[in-house]
Amino acid sequence: MQPAMQLAACASLALVAPVQAIYHRAHDSQAALLKDEGQHSLQAQTPFGGSGSASASIVAYYIADNCSEPAHCVSDVAECDVAASLFGLSAGYWPSVAYGGNCAKWDGGWGGVSSNSSTWYYYYANNQAGAQSICKMPTYVVATTSTCDTGYSPITDTAECDAAGGVLGFTLGYWGPWNYGGSCAQWGAGWGSSTWYYHYASNQVGAKPICKLSQYVTATTSCPNGYAAITDTAECDAAGTALNLTPGAFVSQPYGGSCAQWDGGWGSWGGSWYWYTASTQTGASLICAAVTAPPTPSPTPSPTAVGATGDPHLQNIRGERFDVMKQGRHVLINIPLGMSAGNALLRVEAEARHLDKKSCADMYFQVLNVTGAWAEVKQTGGYHFEAENVDGETSKWIGFQKVELKVVHGRTQQGTLYLNFYVKHLGRTGLAVGGLLGEDDHSDAESAPEECKQRISLLAQSADLQNHGSSLSEAVALLD
Repeated sequence: MQPAMQLAACASLALVAPVQAIYHRAHDSQAALLKDEGQHSLQAQTPFGGSGSASASIVAYYIADNCSEPAHCVSDVAECDVAASLFGLSAGYWPSVAYGGNCAKWDGGWGGVSSNSSTWYYYYANNQAGAQSICKMPTYVVATTSTCDTGYSPITDTAECDAAGGVLGFTLGYWGPWNYGGSCAQWGAGWGSSTWYYHYASNQVGAKPICKLSQYVTATTSCPNGYAAITDTAECDAAGTALNLTPGAFVSQPYGGSCAQWDGGWGSWGGSWYWYTASTQTGASLICAAVTAPPTPSPTPSPTAVGATGDPHLQNIRGERFDVMKQGRHVLINIPLGMSAGNALLRVEAEARHLDKKSCADMYFQVLNVTGAWAEVKQTGGYHFEAENVDGETSKWIGFQKVELKVVHGRTQQGTLYLNFYVKHLGRTGLAVGGLLGEDDHSDAESAPEECKQRISLLAQSADLQNHGSSLSEAVALLD
């Protein structure tokens, strides 16, 4: 398979719908974060070198429902961190859990629980409902037709052609430097080889251009994927120069919009003019900057967290995060603190079970009971939830006085059913809250039994997220 054909869409999601873009360009070694019509822009200079030298390597990122060729999903953990930081995203709770897929912007399913979840990202989650892929446009690609894809341009510099060929895994064909016509291209020269490239052969039968990511492009209505409108005047000047344009007669006049190519109403006389703010004018074309970032970092090992092997993840009202390592029944919420089960206003108990009696690693919440005076008022006997049974109350917020809770069913990639639990507004009760999600000590619950410690240690060293932690039980409590 040709390298260009390997850059296929990475998930079966919705149609492409980019929602954010940034471009990264250095000014006196400082970065300026700009905002323009809902887009986050961080600019940095990575221009191509002059004649006879290879280009500086740049890639472009964007966020969309799906990554379309030649872009592909970000799959490396370290690169996911880099790309997400450029969009101002922060890691969600347990971002290394293998929910499924690749790097993604996703609220983790906590949209109604945390106001910050709209800016979270996860390493493996772009196939989750509501998630959006973080996409990468590579520096070099092989065109799928006889012309370069949008955002890419032909390579005419021989040094850069060699660099591109190397990145794509090609070798220089026989008489590779010969000027057959056109630009840098992948071509079998009639020999049937799919791994040869030539400096000048794009116009030959069967040849496909090798293209480089363009720093700047023009667009008629909106910037394409991986590009953003330019609002900085210095950046507009740089873009105009790169596109062989000249400043309009009154380049600083605020005609409206962003940096644009426009004739100023002079027709052919102004065909090569650009303006700082004129994209809203009739006949104007947007000038867009590539959403670029530093070269892709080297891959890093997956985190070696014990909690990644299936143990329920909890966050209490203090914000402390820990894993339940003991099988059995655990009190998650007890109001007021220290009150007996028979006299509590609200009490939530969950039962954690191992999936396999021979395994000490994979454990999930299977049963959850909500009792107490407040629950009794709502429903005689309180509420009972089981992972195997989905009823009408699950996935809905249920109010108990000023407290609200929700139970959500989950399923691992292996088909195991489990329960997640969320509770909010605990601070509004005016009462001390007990339980693992409250103020009770959790050191015992997070201590693994002796017979499991060796097994857990081995799993932590392997960090086999794909085989063990496709999804995890979670329980989260918020005061507000």
